[in-house]
Amino acid sequence: MTGWMLFTPAGFFGKLNAIGYAVCHQAASHSFFIGNRQMSLCARCTGMYLGVLTAWLYQLRYGRREAFPKTKIIVVFAVLLILFAIDGINSFISLPFGYLLYQPANWLRLVTGIGLGWGMAAMLVPAFHQLVWKKSIPEPMLSKFTQIFILAVLDVLPVLAILFEINFLLYPIMVLTTLTIPVLLSTIYGMLIIMVTYRENTFSRFKQVLPYLLTGMLFAMLQIFILDIIRLSLTGTWMGFPL
Repeated sequence: MTGWMLFTPAGFFGKLNAIGYAVCHQAASHSFFIGNRQMSLCARCTGMYLGVLTAWLYQLRYGRREAFPKTKIIVVFAVLLILFAIDGINSFISLPFGYLLYQPANWLRLVTGIGLGWGMAAMLVPAFHQLVWKKSIPEPMLSKFTQIFILAVLDVLPVLAILFEINFLLYPIMVLTTLTIPVLLSTIYGMLIIMVTYRENTFSRFKQVLPYLLTGMLFAMLQIFILDIIRLSLTGTWMGFPL
């Protein structure tokens, strides 16, 4: 952690950009701006981690339910994944050859990214409950189409803030979506540590799980540090790729 703090650009936004730098191309042409400041994640990654954050927070209201979404909800997420893939492939192909299906746009990258983020959180949260708790609730958190509609409503304000460049909202959106990256990685690493130490289904309170998540945070920041070093050594700059 100390090495990463010393190695990366100075200042809060420098550190924020360094987190994004580890997982995102940060191309200016594929990103939104806050005034003259480029957001620390591209449009697609901003959408993806916004979707993860929204769905993660929304599922808190359902407690320790451990079942995966009902089949009809999984189908919705599968469609959203396909739309994400189509938009990503179309955007990628358009770079050397011109657009294949339609003109790529940052708003499409943002919206399709959100859909993928919802699906990621919908799978990760019940998996966490299945792994961790002695007693969990054998019911799905997401089982109704109305819940998907609620997720969409929750993301309307941040999407409008991004598209209409409402700066006082864009700063917290940028901070929260970028910080979702180490939190997500910490959770995954924490779950792996619980598995390799054979501690599955032995916890009853969150404070018992916290040391594993904090250890996971160390691994998450190590991964970010390594990716930052690799990318900087290859490109020689902290700037985004010139797409």
